[in-house]
Amino acid sequence: MFRKIPAPVLEVVKRLKDEGHQAYLVGGCVRDMLRGLEPEDWDVATSAVPEVVQELFPRVIPTGVQFGTVTVLLAGEGIEVTTFRRDGVYRDGRRPSTVTFGTDVEADLLRRDFTINALAYDPLEDRLLDPTGGIADLKAGLVRAVGNPAVRFQEDALRLLRAIRFAGQIGGEIEPATWTALCRLSSRLKLIAPERIRQEMDKILLQEPVRPSLDRLAASGLLEIIFPALYEETRHPLMVSLKTCALVAPVLHRRLAGLLSGVADPVSQLLSLRYPKDLSRRVGHLVACLARLPREGTDLVAARGYLARLGRENLPDLLQLAEALAGAGGFDPGAHPAIKSFLESLNQAAKEDYPLSPDQLALDGRDLMAQLGLAPGPLVGKLRRLLWEEVLQD
Repeated sequence: MFRKIPAPVLEVVKRLKDEGHQAYLVGGCVRDMLRGLEPEDWDVATSAVPEVVQELFPRVIPTGVQFGTVTVLLAGEGIEVTTFRRDGVYRDGRRPSTVTFGTDVEADLLRRDFTINALAYDPLEDRLLDPTGGIADLKAGLVRAVGNPAVRFQEDALRLLRAIRFAGQIGGEIEPATWTALCRLSSRLKLIAPERIRQEMDKILLQEPVRPSLDRLAASGLLEIIFPALYEETRHPLMVSLKTCALVAPVLHRRLAGLLSGVADPVSQLLSLRYPKDLSRRVGHLVACLARLPREGTDLVAARGYLARLGRENLPDLLQLAEALAGAGGFDPGAHPAIKSFLESLNQAAKEDYPLSPDQLALDGRDLMAQLGLAPGPLVGKLRRLLWEEVLQD
């Protein structure tokens, strides 16, 4: 399972060791290799201080020198290299007030969040270090805090979300004492910057299956902190939102739209977490269109008008969201036949070569002004819209 370590990663470890320093692969990449997966990121821990690492390699980015981290660029790989360290007191629930560099790899592992991440591997000597029983926990499918879980969560409250993400990632459970501390300290997530919360939520929402992680977010109280609108006046119960989210494909805007499908103003919720405006508006548009699905019989003309507001490019998203919401029990049973018939009409309308806005008419504003002797102004746009509505109605 350790045969596919990229050559540049091995070269970084070798060069550090050749210069008399300790060097290990650590954390998530070791965990992933033990699970037979190909790691996305490669992290190296070393006894060499950042200044020494920068001297050993020609291309180095000082990504977090104050915390001992630099990124070595070698043969197309970006490899994070961090000096062994001990953390001082965490005064703000986010970061240590001081960092002390050291030469003890085991002390470095003991400061980490969970046992399944407190692993180090020397690929040149084929030596695996596991001072906290992380391998046994990984085999058992357990996410367990290193040491006292309350202390770990008080140090950095983002670990509350990371515990849930890792449990979903390994398809396991959170160890009981760790779970109890997580629930008791869930309110500390408010100390964390929205950007950091969003990054963790994105990783959670793209998991497959996502439902176990969503249930843990709800049961722990974290979900109410992240998306308070889910607990306010909504179109349907929270469980419907969770199930809808889990039933759509692991595509971020679909998962967000499914989760917020009952919320009146999803855009504000997303912007408060610093989601990009384009993504927030896309999700808000899908949720609004989902809410506007007619509950009574309609015709093809109505489907054309709806498709014009929706946008042909958004139809695949809407169809999957509507199917998921129906499967989650989000529609009144009596409305199902009408909604199903309308979605079929939408598919038919999407196959037609109809203009979905006045701008797509063959007759443009210049033609109207020339034929009717009109000056530029709002009347031209009003006429074009009237003509477009006539076209939609054949």
